[in-house]
Amino acid sequence: MRQKRKVIISVHGIESQGEWQKQLAPLISEQGWIYYPLHYGIFRGFRFVQPWQRAAQIDWFRREFRNIKNRIQDVVPSIVAHSFGTYIACEALDMYDGLNVDKIILCGSIVRRDYDWDKIFRRKQATAVRNDYGQKDFPARFVRVAAWDAGASGYRGFATQHARLTDCPFPRYKHGSVFDYDHYEKHWIPFLDKPLAYEGETESLSEREEAVSPYDAAKWSAITYFHQYIKRVSEAIDRNEVFLLNPQAGRGNEPIAVKGLVVVIPRTPAQGVGQEAAAFYRQLQDAVMGKQHGRTVKVSATGWLYDIPSTINSLSFLDNRTDEELVDAVPRFDHELGKLLESKRHGIKCTVRREWLDNLVKSNG
Repeated sequence: MRQKRKVIISVHGIESQGEWQKQLAPLISEQGWIYYPLHYGIFRGFRFVQPWQRAAQIDWFRREFRNIKNRIQDVVPSIVAHSFGTYIACEALDMYDGLNVDKIILCGSIVRRDYDWDKIFRRKQATAVRNDYGQKDFPARFVRVAAWDAGASGYRGFATQHARLTDCPFPRYKHGSVFDYDHYEKHWIPFLDKPLAYEGETESLSEREEAVSPYDAAKWSAITYFHQYIKRVSEAIDRNEVFLLNPQAGRGNEPIAVKGLVVVIPRTPAQGVGQEAAAFYRQLQDAVMGKQHGRTVKVSATGWLYDIPSTINSLSFLDNRTDEELVDAVPRFDHELGKLLESKRHGIKCTVRREWLDNLVKSNG
């Protein structure tokens, strides 16, 4: 089972350029995770006291989150937020139940202390929350003076309790004391890395088997076909070890002259095993290659070997996709195979052509 790559979103606070996001970036990258540090510019304090300005930033976060999800659709992001960023992210989750994240890290939090985390976990909008709060964080302590719907969770922790919510007090921390590599490495990275399922589920988000895209599968199918079939054909032709199969006398032992290999590519996986493919093969003769006659091949009267790659048919087993949904994957197979054939380092000595099956059927029909 292949783990999904984690996606980490970070959101900074007001009166800040979010310098800590740049510190965090290399640590995220070292884990092999994808990092999206969101930046809304300098947000002045006088704007923070205006409810409509705060609401506008919540909508901004929702749009940014949706854009990230559209880019990486099968991965659920985690969030690291500071100060006003905690307010933005948590209010967005509360308002929009279609927003789902994995882990949440809050620091310098100004989220109200009675925030309904139980609702968030029941709606499967987060798997776990870590709240790092500093007992010398005075901006978090007095934030309700400026915003009635904010709170001192970054100074005293949350009043609500939940098994998936971890309040982590740091007695000497101020509003930005968390921002250093030692804190990230000791506390944040292990928390983000730990596999955890949504409430009521048993399979963690990071350990669900990642769906293989048809394009990736087509690429690997081309690589497999090239190394396991084309290279063997090339070696057999180079050694003059292609033999016409005589059904009456058993396997023939007289080699035949071969001009090269034609790779016949169907438009879809189903076409490669359908009636057109069967009709095309009936026009050809059977031959075997290698001294041990290990594999049967098809040969024309003009001396060309023909093969429809069976690896293309394996694409039809991907996530129950229909044949029509795999039309675009086959050109990817053709493209990747072409790159391998053009490479000089693989030592293919015979001539290899690629032809579309329907074009060959028309020309022979």
